[in-house]
Amino acid sequence: MQLRRAAVSIPANIAEGYGRATRGEYRNQLSVARGSACELETLCVICERLDLGDSESIARIRQAANDIQRMLARMNRSLGHLSGRVAPLALTLDP
Repeated sequence: MQLRRAAVSIPANIAEGYGRATRGEYRNQLSVARGSACELETLCVICERLDLGDSESIARIRQAANDIQRMLARMNRSLGHLSGRVAPLALTLDP
């Protein structure tokens, strides 16, 4: 359950940050999302050490969490080089 919570909080924090008024607030939420990705990776390590779950699945989740951490760090850095407001987010939800 905690794995799921950490995984869901990553895109939720990215979306929340994107909806904020300033680039600084967006960057802050990207940092929070990166923290959730670190948490997810740590939970995977714990699952591996305690031999909980399928080791192949855990390894894939752990690798994805690591990839996401790197992407978020790069995105945060690139936003630091830009100035101004974040563009409004346009979402389309298919029923």
